[in-house]
Amino acid sequence: MEQKQLNTKQCAGFTLIELLTVLAIGGILVAMAYPTFRETLERNRGIADVNEISSLIAYMRSEASKNQIGTVTFCVATDITADSVECSTNSTALNGGWAVFSDLGGDGLDAKDPLLKVGKSSSSNFTLAASGFQNNNLITFDSTGSPGSAGTITLCNGKGAVEAKAIIVSVAGLSRHAISDSVDGVVLDHNGDEVVCPTS
Repeated sequence: MEQKQLNTKQCAGFTLIELLTVLAIGGILVAMAYPTFRETLERNRGIADVNEISSLIAYMRSEASKNQIGTVTFCVATDITADSVECSTNSTALNGGWAVFSDLGGDGLDAKDPLLKVGKSSSSNFTLAASGFQNNNLITFDSTGSPGSAGTITLCNGKGAVEAKAIIVSVAGLSRHAISDSVDGVVLDHNGDEVVCPTS
């Protein structure tokens, strides 16, 4: 009886050493890319927060010009719940959020003042500093759409003024993004001075 010889093909594949080498190289590349990715993500969150506050300023100006009683006010909130919002008198951290309200009595947020908008920062480590306004804890717009004086709202990410972003608000209530005119990249406030981030 004639026996047929089976033609066996060798199976090609990866050896364990080759697989481990590829995984090691992939791990090194991920470790190198992660800090850059994280910084890019944090930078984009900062830009989103600046754009949101810039939009809020335009919204506040518009609402204030329609509001003939009291002012429209922005504050950093220490606590936002379903039932209430509490404005901070000294905290600059945005991780509690922010509130925009119609300040009917001109005395800050209380039970009779209607809330117009509330929100939270997209990043937990951003701080807000305001300068130049009549009250830097409560930025208010009157019925003419003016904050009363020119000022700067600065957003810091914990890495100092070099990476800070700022919005300049004119006495007419118009806003623009602050720019730098120096090599160090620190943006300038409404007076042309470099912005300063809160130390705590």
